[in-house]
Amino acid sequence: MGIKRKAKLTVLAALVITGGSSLLLSITGDSCTTRTVQTVQTDSLSPIIAEGENVTVLENYYTCNAPERTENIYYQHASRQEPLLLNVTAVPGDQMSFSGCELKINNQTVRNSAGEAYCLEGKRKGLLELYTGKLSGYLLLSENSSRGYDSTRFGIVSEKGFESRVKSRNKFLGLI
Repeated sequence: MGIKRKAKLTVLAALVITGGSSLLLSITGDSCTTRTVQTVQTDSLSPIIAEGENVTVLENYYTCNAPERTENIYYQHASRQEPLLLNVTAVPGDQMSFSGCELKINNQTVRNSAGEAYCLEGKRKGLLELYTGKLSGYLLLSENSSRGYDSTRFGIVSEKGFESRVKSRNKFLGLI
């Protein structure tokens, strides 16, 4: 099927304030993307994107755009009712390897926002070791290597479950 590339976005805006404290911003353009402000209901990327923080969500973004490294996304995994908030840490064509417990992408150690190496052991490392070498899919990670529900639990994925791009005032770089 593939992804349609970079459709031109015409912006129409509507601003609605309800209850004095809740802000909903809806910007619609072509059939590609709808922009909303939503409150995050998970701590999977905390402290980069904290639970309770308002973020801009570009819904259906990946129907017209290819996922890129460092983007924060809502990913719909088949085993979950709610989408997961994760970071695109590696894309197809990247090289994945390990040095001891440290995960490496293109020979760079993957680090969280605090600069700590993304260190994997046991089943989490064992699953990702199945994919070492040139990736044919996407590596999606949470901020915490020991407790997140991410590619360390379900492996490398295709773009099929990519629901929305999530933008925050902070940006998780993933690689340092």
